[in-house]
Amino acid sequence: MGLLKFRLPADPGPETELKRAYVVGLDRSPTRGTVEIRQGILSVNRQEPESGRLVIPFTTRRLGRLVLSTATLAERAQPYDLALELARGTVNDLLNQNAEWEALGLQRTGPLNEHLKASRHFLSKAVTANLAADVETFANLAIENAIEGGRILAGLYAQEVTQRRRELKSLSGTSLALEVPETILSSPLPSTITKGFTGGRVHCQWGTVVPDSGRFNWNVLDAQMDWCAERNLTPSIGPLIDLRPHALPDWLWLWQGDFDAIVDQATELTQATLERYRGKISTWQLVHRVCSSKILGLSEEEQIRLTARLVQVARQIEPRAHLIVGFDRPWGDRLATGNTTLGPLHLADALAHADLGLSGIALEFAPGYQAPGSPLRELLEFSRLLDLYSLIGLPLHISLAIPSSTEPDTTVAGLASADPTAWPEPVDESLQWSWAKNWLELAVAKPFVKSVTWLEASDANPRLYTHSGLVRPDGSPKPLSTWVEGFGLRLRAGP
Repeated sequence: MGLLKFRLPADPGPETELKRAYVVGLDRSPTRGTVEIRQGILSVNRQEPESGRLVIPFTTRRLGRLVLSTATLAERAQPYDLALELARGTVNDLLNQNAEWEALGLQRTGPLNEHLKASRHFLSKAVTANLAADVETFANLAIENAIEGGRILAGLYAQEVTQRRRELKSLSGTSLALEVPETILSSPLPSTITKGFTGGRVHCQWGTVVPDSGRFNWNVLDAQMDWCAERNLTPSIGPLIDLRPHALPDWLWLWQGDFDAIVDQATELTQATLERYRGKISTWQLVHRVCSSKILGLSEEEQIRLTARLVQVARQIEPRAHLIVGFDRPWGDRLATGNTTLGPLHLADALAHADLGLSGIALEFAPGYQAPGSPLRELLEFSRLLDLYSLIGLPLHISLAIPSSTEPDTTVAGLASADPTAWPEPVDESLQWSWAKNWLELAVAKPFVKSVTWLEASDANPRLYTHSGLVRPDGSPKPLSTWVEGFGLRLRAGP
């Protein structure tokens, strides 16, 4: 058994959040274990005795509750100090990333230098402090300076790489897309909303296209396609199969647990849709949330077999199309809960190298949202994860949602709300703009990212993530909508 023990700070945050802790190895995939908290000591028990990095939601004093990680730690009898080890891990990650990007030619700025210096200084003070309260204070200052330095560093990287790609005229290979809602006819969007986008991701839930088994209704999907054509948006379609309870048709549950029947129904949808739009669509997302949860009575193996079958069917119909499958919660946090055994990174890698004809991997990010969103993480963590998935060797397709409010929306069943306790300040439209700007710029800068899609067009009719639309329920634009328009135009501008 591998046992890591940590002494908690005086105010460690909610115990329910602390118990979401897990340990990762070199590939950053969570390993299964149990978390216990007794008398101020957090213990993580694992089957594997190897050293690893603790990953845990940690409440900082100024920057909210962020998922942070320690440096690599070995098992020992004496508990580690949690705040100190998180400071060590966060500062080391910043220094290592800065050194890597400096070697590629990135130039530091004054503000970045200040945070690098301060983070090292406060880490040194935390290591040498004698009183537990002083250790905690200095560790928090080291963490916060490292996080703020990481934001500046990631921004500099995004600006530099984007400029180089613009000079090389390679930005045209990256699409900035908007997901086109099913309600496009009943709730029209303002004409200005698409000015920054080059693509439209047409998504229509299974039950809308097939209201009853064997009966197809193409009205909504056709309308979405027409809407894209009228606005010169290059359309993509997907996901055809979204393995989320509220995204599946009611009639499909009659076959719960019947793998062959479910495969037949999914194959019929895939064949009919690809044949109807053959030659009109170059990119298809076939399945989303593969092995994200147990659903329809399907085991993880059966979900993989279903996915493989649909990729093979689609490849026969469209030999030259770009076929992708998608994953939510890409960090694999769910592995630590014991609900699933296959992480998204390993699963994506296995599917990519299974000779199915897969062309890309889709990753959905909704930081600060309840499931299927993810706990808050910093920009450098986002960057590192994208780099890790790029090693699979297939283009990445990123979809993103950032909230502008944490108010719950009960108008539609199955919506995910933002977690008000995680964010460092009241969640409003200004915060949405700030976070979305940083995440979008960084994703677009990565040369292996083929498309970046904003998931929600309007707050009037959210599909999944509440208050993450570009426009308000009355159709008026949020600050993010105005910024996206300018960002998209700058991407398409010449060097």
